Amino acid sequence: MIQFIIIIPIYNSQNTLKNTLDSLKNQTYKNYKAILIDDGSTDNSYDIAQEYTQYNRIILHKHKNSGVSIARNKALKIAQEEYEKTKAKDIYVCFLDSDDLLENFALEHYKNIIEENKNIQCILSNSVYYANYDYTNKELQENYFFNKEIINTNLISPQQIAFHLRNEWHSPCMYCYDADFLFSTKYKLHRNKHTT
Repeated sequence: MIQFIIIIPIYNSQNTLKNTLDSLKNQTYKNYKAILIDDGSTDNSYDIAQEYTQYNRIILHKHKNSGVSIARNKALKIAQEEYEKTKAKDIYVCFLDSDDLLENFALEHYKNIIEENKNIQCILSNSVYYANYDYTNKELQENYFFNKEIINTNLISPQQIAFHLRNEWHSPCMYCYDADFLFSTKYKLHRNKHTT
């Protein structure tokens, strides 16, 4: 069964965090785990996040302020440790920021793409976020998905792939990765750039 790990860095997000976590909690597809990293917030963000740990799908960690990329990388390390314990198949890793809102069908949408394309290793999407959703037509925008066997070996970084496909850069929150692919690339995030 397909499972998602959602990585959410948090820093002074008390005005948006509840809505973000509610949008995750209200997903129609429930087989996910969220790893929240509070990056030394000085407002009530940690307390708000703590309230959501009553749901066994949500795990919260706190560390000193180091920046969003380091927070994401810490969460990636936790996710990788969990993955290494089980080596379960069909685990996918997504990123969400603490001011993002997911449509309630977002994970189900990813699941359907994965089930229809068994060898998928990365999805690049702008379909699942409110900011890019056509309310009028309820029509999903185009997704790109691929596996590493069908792309040029010089384009192994997901960020490079995005640039190749769309001629523009993208936020980490627009990707969903197969865990085995993601962790085998030693992927790290550095100040709004993807690197391997």
